[in-house]
Amino acid sequence: KTSFGIEAKGGAFLLDNVALLIHAGAKWNEKGGDTDVYTLGVGGRYYFSKIGLYLGADVNVDRWDWGTSDDTKFSFGAEAGYAFFLSRTVTLEPAVYWNVNGDRSVFGLKVGFGFYF
Repeated sequence: KTSFGIEAKGGAFLLDNVALLIHAGAKWNEKGGDTDVYTLGVGGRYYFSKIGLYLGADVNVDRWDWGTSDDTKFSFGAEAGYAFFLSRTVTLEPAVYWNVNGDRSVFGLKVGFGFYF
């Protein structure tokens, strides 16, 4: 089973250590799954001062496409990660995540880059 996904997040700090985020993503699956998922959502993160750890949560609208039919579902997610600063404004962000809707629950690992302006 092969899966490829991409996600973009953007946001702003509302308070010290508290960020509001919006995001969009897509995930394409082959062999066994053949389900494509497109996501739009809003969430937040809390950064623990000076240690790089963060906790996040989000609410999403997911569009599931099976090729012959499709469905729209709401999902809720949570993540815990570490923002490792490669420079003053660029981070490498490994994280564990959990996402759940009425039909399924997914737990996984992800790695991304963050750009802080």
